Amino acid sequence: MPQGNNDPDSDSGWQAQTNVANDTVRVPIVCKEHDRETWDQEATDQGYRNRSRYLYHLIQEARAYRDNEIRGPAHAEQRIQELQSEVEQLRSQLEQERKKSGGRPAIDDIDFLERFLADNYKSLEQILQEIVESGVLNDLIRKRVEDQLYFMASRDEVAFERGWGWKLADGSGDTPGGDR
Repeated sequence: MPQGNNDPDSDSGWQAQTNVANDTVRVPIVCKEHDRETWDQEATDQGYRNRSRYLYHLIQEARAYRDNEIRGPAHAEQRIQELQSEVEQLRSQLEQERKKSGGRPAIDDIDFLERFLADNYKSLEQILQEIVESGVLNDLIRKRVEDQLYFMASRDEVAFERGWGWKLADGSGDTPGGDR
């Protein structure tokens, strides 16, 4: 008795039975039973109707990685470590810069001073006056002065009256609403 054709594509009725397009072909895969069971479970977990569709999409995804030279997880882990190292270096540099300037404009910085210089000569007093008038010193000293005043007020060394301002608490000077 002649041996039957072992070509899985020779039976043209399988496409109609499995509800796939006529230009679809079978590609047998030889694997261990455990792998097949794993693939079946993964296909179910990922919402695929069958193992074949799951494996097809898995192969297409692997092709995309290969064709676009996207490297696998080992390379990704290495890149993550490189980026984390770079972030740490940048944080260190930022912290050093903050310590240098105390988080405030560095008034002895060349770039800062060049903003107040021109082609014509200016005396030191003129330069200082322009810096004060620019308001950049407000941020530099305001918080420190304000914190110190509140600290002194907590110790009853100074007093504050809205509309009048601050004064020593010893009673000297003008008083709100009082005689001058």
